[in-house]
Amino acid sequence: MKKVTEKRIKLIIFDFDGTIADSFEFCYSSINDILKKRKRGSITKKESSEARNLSAKEAFKYFKISNYQVPFVLNKIFKQISEKVDEIEMFDDFPEILETFKKNDIKVILLTSNIKKTVQKFICNKKIDQFFDAIYFKSGVFSKHTTINKIIKKYKLKKEEVLLVGDEVRDIEAARKSGIKVAAVSWGYNTKDILLKSKPDFLFKKPLEILNIIKK
Repeated sequence: MKKVTEKRIKLIIFDFDGTIADSFEFCYSSINDILKKRKRGSITKKESSEARNLSAKEAFKYFKISNYQVPFVLNKIFKQISEKVDEIEMFDDFPEILETFKKNDIKVILLTSNIKKTVQKFICNKKIDQFFDAIYFKSGVFSKHTTINKIIKKYKLKKEEVLLVGDEVRDIEAARKSGIKVAAVSWGYNTKDILLKSKPDFLFKKPLEILNIIKK
């Protein structure tokens, strides 16, 4: 994995769930409730562990959630997460990380599939709202690249000046479709092993390592 970028990054796009917000258990609790209502039974610890080694599409298939059911299931998940937002923790050191980027004149964007009121309440509760130049909500679970392209165009940047930071294989795939660099973090939804298989430009094991992208 690279330690620094060859060209200075001017804009960083952060994913929300699993990257900044530690919402994994809340997400799986919600899926568990949905599956119980369908008489499928509870998710076992083994199944939860195995699902983390799958892409989002593979995970939905693993839990026998069909493509047409995905929007309904995601809506349920995000609504339940919203009800528990005060209980969701933030991963370590993000205030310092975000403040450092701002001090280095790096724009910081938040890109999320989650609902507006949840994200806004979370970042206000954690006192990190002032660090974001913009927030893009409802980005589309499998179409993040379209929003990324809009961000690049809006800020009139070269693709090599933009970095996406996320915790899932689909974040890596979105970055590749947009032609930008991507940093995968191993503390979120997907495991280090499956993230490495998708060959991100960077893989970070601890939040403070994200600061390595600042060219020295």
